[in-house]
Amino acid sequence: AESLQRERSTSMGALVYSTPIRTAALLTGKALANSLLGFVIVLAALVGCAILVAIQGKVAFSLTPFAIVWGLLLLPTFLVWTSFIAAVYALTSNRYATYAIGLGVMSLTGWLQLRGKMNWVGNWNLWSATCWTDIAMFQLDSLPLLLNRLMVLGLTVLFIVITVRAFERRERDATRDVQRLQPGSIARGLLSLAPWIALPLATGIALALQVTSGWEGPAMKKKAHDYWVKNVLTYREVPVPSLGAVDVDLTLEPAKREVKSRGTYLLVNRTDKPLRAIPLTIGFGWRGTKWTLDGHAFEPEHRAGLEVFHPKTALAVGDSLRIGWDYTTAVPQGVSKNGAGLMEFVLPASSVLTGFSSTNVAPLIGYQPEIGVEQDKNQPDPRDVPDDFYVGRTPAGLAMADTWFATHLRVNVPADLEVNATGECVSDSTRAGRRITEWRSDHPVRIWNVVAGHWKVTRGEGVAVFYDPQHAYNVDEMLDALAAARKWYGAWFAPYPWKQLRLSEFAGLASYAQGSPGNITFSESIGFLTRSKPEANAAFWVTAHESAHQWWPNMAMSGYGPGGDVLSEGMAHFSTILLTEQVKGLEQRIAFCRSIEQRYARARRSDSERPLARIDGSLPAEGRIIYDKGGFALWMLFQAMGRERGLAAQRDYLETYRDCADHPVLQDYLAVLRRQALDTAAFDSLAHQWFFAVVVPQYQVIDPLVKPEGAGYVVTARIRNVGTGTMPVEVAALRGTRFPHGAKKPADYRDVRAELTLRAGEERAIAIHTPFAPERLQIDPDVRVLQLGRDKANVKLAAPGRGA
Repeated sequence: AESLQRERSTSMGALVYSTPIRTAALLTGKALANSLLGFVIVLAALVGCAILVAIQGKVAFSLTPFAIVWGLLLLPTFLVWTSFIAAVYALTSNRYATYAIGLGVMSLTGWLQLRGKMNWVGNWNLWSATCWTDIAMFQLDSLPLLLNRLMVLGLTVLFIVITVRAFERRERDATRDVQRLQPGSIARGLLSLAPWIALPLATGIALALQVTSGWEGPAMKKKAHDYWVKNVLTYREVPVPSLGAVDVDLTLEPAKREVKSRGTYLLVNRTDKPLRAIPLTIGFGWRGTKWTLDGHAFEPEHRAGLEVFHPKTALAVGDSLRIGWDYTTAVPQGVSKNGAGLMEFVLPASSVLTGFSSTNVAPLIGYQPEIGVEQDKNQPDPRDVPDDFYVGRTPAGLAMADTWFATHLRVNVPADLEVNATGECVSDSTRAGRRITEWRSDHPVRIWNVVAGHWKVTRGEGVAVFYDPQHAYNVDEMLDALAAARKWYGAWFAPYPWKQLRLSEFAGLASYAQGSPGNITFSESIGFLTRSKPEANAAFWVTAHESAHQWWPNMAMSGYGPGGDVLSEGMAHFSTILLTEQVKGLEQRIAFCRSIEQRYARARRSDSERPLARIDGSLPAEGRIIYDKGGFALWMLFQAMGRERGLAAQRDYLETYRDCADHPVLQDYLAVLRRQALDTAAFDSLAHQWFFAVVVPQYQVIDPLVKPEGAGYVVTARIRNVGTGTMPVEVAALRGTRFPHGAKKPADYRDVRAELTLRAGEERAIAIHTPFAPERLQIDPDVRVLQLGRDKANVKLAAPGRGA
C-alpha cells in the first residue's frame, strides 16, 4: 500500500503518472520490489533453519520441504495478498481505506480460524491446513490443496486485472465516479471480468462441494446427528454381548483409499439376562452392506447407522451367536473441512486401522454415545456419579474390550506394502501384484489393529521396530526400550503373554501412539522424530509408556467411570518411571519426573481441577492431569509402600482383575494395594490426599545462610510449604555437578541431606552440617515429590557468612 502511495506522498505523482510508462509496467516494478523484500525475509528464515539442522546434526539439509511448502504452497499466498491489496488501493485510491479493508480481511480470517468456522474455500493463507509428513507427503489432502492453490492463483490474476484497469493516474472526477456506479456500468465491468472470474469460481465451487460431502462436512454431521437423535434414549444403556472371536478378511486399496471388509463376530452373552436386541454401530460411508446371522442372510433393523439384530430366540445367558458382514468403505470419507489430521487412514504410503474405536474395518458393538455430539449444541455436562459407583460390576472403559477374545485376520494389500496386524503371521504370499498375509492371535487379546507401510526393520530377542528408512535416528533407543519393557515389566508385573512385541511406524497425519497387544503403532512424530539427549532419552520414555499399555490396560482392562483412565495412562507413566531408573539410571528418571511435573504445572487449572478419583477427561487439562499427575501420584504411593511390597501389589492387582468381569477404577486399585501396605493408616492418608483431594505442595527457601563451624560448615534456612498437601521431603546442601556428561564419575559432587514434613502453610527451620563448603540448597534433589515451583526451591548459596 505504501509503495503504491509513494508517488503521491512525495508529490511526484503528476510527473511519474504523465510519463509514457505503461500502468502494468509501473505496477510490475513495485510488485518486483516488494517480492524481493519478501524473498530476503524468507531467505533469512531458510538460513536460520539450515543452521538449526546443522546444530542438531541428525540429517543433511534438504531444500525439498522448503521448496514445496514455502514455494509451491506459500508463494500463491503472497501473490494473492499483494494483488488483493493492490486491487483495493486501485479501487479506493486511499491508503487508509486500503489499511482498513486489509486489516479487516486479516482479522476476519483469524476469527474464522479460531472459531473453527474456516474451510478450504476461504483459507487463502492455508493457516492450520497443512500437515507435513515425510512418509505420505500431502497424500491425504492433495486434491483440496491443489484446488485451493489454483483458486488462489486465479484470484491473483483477477486482482491484477482489476488493479491495472482501476489504477488512477489522474485526479478523479466525481461525475465519472457517479457514472461508474450506475448498474449498467457495473454489469458491463463484471461481464468484462468474466474470463478472469471463471477459474477461481469453478475451483471454489468444486472445493465447496468436496467439503460438503467430506467426513467433516454438513452431510456427515447430519448423519451423525440423526444417529444420536434416533438412538440415544433407546439404546444408550442397553446391555450388549461380549466378543468371543473376530474373523475378518480385509482388502486395502490405497490408491482409492478404500477398505473392503468381510468378517464375523462370535458374540457371547455374558450379561445376567437374555438379550433380545443386539445393536451394532456401522460407518456412515459403508456401501453394499450385507449381513448374516449364524451363517444365514439377515436383514437387521436400520436405525440411522445403528443396525439392530433381533434373533428369533433371545440370546440366553452364556449362549453365543455369529454375526457376519460384507461392505466397502472409504478411509477417510472424502476430504477434511480445513486440513484436519486423522487417526486412521488408507493411503499409498501408509495405512493404520483399529478394530476397537472406529467402524472402518468392522462394526462396533452397541450404541456409541460420542457419535453425533457437538460442542455447544448437544454436548452434555460431565457425568455425575455416586461415590460408590464402582461397587458391583463396572463395565470396561473400552466397550469392545470387556473380555478376552481370539483374532483371525487376513489382509490383502498391494505387493509393495508390508503389513503388521494383531497376532502372529502364519502365512505371507504374493500373487498378481497383491500381498496376502494371515494373522492368528497366539494368546487372547482385548483390542486389535492393522498397519501397513514401506519399512525397514530392526529386531531384537522377541522385539522389533518397523520404521520408515528416513527415520532411523531413534530406532536403537526405541528397540532397547521395547526389550527392556518386555524383560522388566514381565518380571515386575506379569510375564508377557504374546510371542512378539512389535512397533510399527505410520505417517504423522496425527500425533499419537497406541499400544495394541503385540503390535504398537507410532506416528512418525511420536518417538521417531522425538529429540533425545544424553540427559533425557525422550524416545526411550515414549516407547516405555506405550509398551506399558501391554499390561495396563491390555491385561487388566480399566473400568468405565471417573479414575478409570488413570489406571491406563497414569499406570503407563508410573511404569515408565520405574523402567527409566532401572535401565537408564537416576539422572534419566529425574529428568522424566521433572518433565511430567512441568507439563502438569503448565496444564492444570487450579479453579476447576478435580481429584484423580473423580476425573474423567471431560474438563480442560484433564488429559494431562490423568497422565502426569496420575503417574507421579502412583509412583509416590509406590515409594511409600516400599519396592518389594509395591511390586507385589501390582502383581496382585493384575491377578485380581485380569479375567474379572468387574473392571477396576482407582478405588478398586487402591483397595488391592492396601492389602500389601504395612501401615494402613499412613497408606490411607497418602492415598486420600493424592487421589481423593486436590493437593500440590510448593516449597520456599527463606533466609539461607552458610557459616563455618569447626572443620566444616552449617547451612541454616527456613523452609515453608506455600502449597497444599503434607509430604516428607528431603533438603540437600550440595556442591559440584551431580551428572556431568562425558565423565564416568561425578567426583566433585557431594551432598548432605535432611528430611522434614510440612503441612500446608507450615514453616520450619533447618540446619544441615556439611564437611564441605556448600554451593546450593535444594529441596527434593531426587524429584520424588510432585510439587509446583521446583526451580525456586533450588537456591544458590553465597560464600560462608554472606547469606544467599
